[in-house]
Amino acid sequence: MFDPCALWFEFTDDEGTERSFYCEGFVRVSGLGRRLDAVADGLCSRGKSKFSPAPVLWTSSIPVSVCVPAVHMSDLWVSVTVLGAVVALSELTRRTAALLPPGPGPGPGPGASSWLYLLEAASTFQLCGCTQELKLLGDTARLGPCAGLALTYTMTVVHISTFRGASCNPCGVLERMCRRSGGAGPALLLCACQFAAAVAAQYFARFVWSLGLSDVHLRHRRFGYRCFDPLGGTVPEAAAVELACAFTVQAAVMHVHKLDQRLRVHVIAAVITGLVYTGGAVSGAVFNPVLAFSIQFPCSGHTYLEYCFVYWLGPLLGMASCILLFEKIIPFLSGKSTIGPDVHAVHKQKTH
Repeated sequence: MFDPCALWFEFTDDEGTERSFYCEGFVRVSGLGRRLDAVADGLCSRGKSKFSPAPVLWTSSIPVSVCVPAVHMSDLWVSVTVLGAVVALSELTRRTAALLPPGPGPGPGPGASSWLYLLEAASTFQLCGCTQELKLLGDTARLGPCAGLALTYTMTVVHISTFRGASCNPCGVLERMCRRSGGAGPALLLCACQFAAAVAAQYFARFVWSLGLSDVHLRHRRFGYRCFDPLGGTVPEAAAVELACAFTVQAAVMHVHKLDQRLRVHVIAAVITGLVYTGGAVSGAVFNPVLAFSIQFPCSGHTYLEYCFVYWLGPLLGMASCILLFEKIIPFLSGKSTIGPDVHAVHKQKTH
């Protein structure tokens, strides 16, 4: 029997490595244990990257994990509602934190008020919680590229507009520390708040999915909230993509002050959306260590150290190389001291 649908399935190869693939087209499923027998007139991919053209034939020893139909509008609206709930909850926390008395210092430091850390935690929770839902839509629902990119752009604009200066990125915290805008102790505390919020977003997402509000959530719950290999290329290739993405975002943030203030948010959102479209097939285009810790590290397919190499070292080197290029090398060659007066005041925000 041939069924038009999309398929997630996984198996362990001869070397003991877990493999996961996504196929869509017309599939023939045998009656014994719903095992994949053949794929005809379809396109198969590993993660989001093209793996091999159809027709492709596998033996019936490869088990089918789930047959994924096209996403229904009701499922999409449920996910949009979840995104709105995460933003509303985070905004409520930020408004509550704003009521706390400010500290004597202008930024994170020994005298800083706890509202700065609550702001960072609430904004990071919003970023990770929303991205959890967006990733689920992209991985397990046949969401078209136009709808996916539109959601990415819209949520990026929402994040940048509501974060109130929170970086939601350990690289941004380290940058401020290196610029001597804060000490090592407050920087470590900010990073701890970010990672705690990232873990909280994981638990929150699982709680929402456990409610079974949509078919997408039900399918994800049925298979134990598992996510598959997020890398569509080798580990060095993925790390290079993360480095390039972080470099590009850092460069955009360092120069966006030259534009009209009304355009800045949309320019950064457009850059991030373009990077997600371009590099998402290789690494997911996360370029944020704490966001990757929340959405990519729980996935199977690679070791913890490999994920650290891709999603932590890659963005850190990308940010550092961009700052070195635009604030040291180019000014040295041109005889100038800096690229602009507002660089120190700009905070990086990775949102998608």
